[in-house]
Amino acid sequence: MTGRSVSTADFLADSNISVDANIAFVESFTIMGECEEGKIARQNIEAKRDLATQEIQEESKKFEKSKVLLQLRERQSFTKPSVKRRSQILKAVYRQNIASGKIEG
Repeated sequence: MTGRSVSTADFLADSNISVDANIAFVESFTIMGECEEGKIARQNIEAKRDLATQEIQEESKKFEKSKVLLQLRERQSFTKPSVKRRSQILKAVYRQNIASGKIEG
């Protein structure tokens, strides 16, 4: 980064100026952490990021518990009722065998 300040209008008007956004963000984030206000701002940003991550994880748990994704997968292809019944019966037999001790689970 050069040392001169560039306004948005200058930046948009001058096509010779190019800035790598990722590098500029990292440098500004590092510089921001050096002063007291920057440290507070950085802590706020990290707290919001952690909160957003936690909310995303909670939402994904809700989807898993409500079995929405399982229903979507089941609806992707048609399964005959006789095949569904047969699989349910096989699962029930397997569970009974485990419960009676014939098969170790």
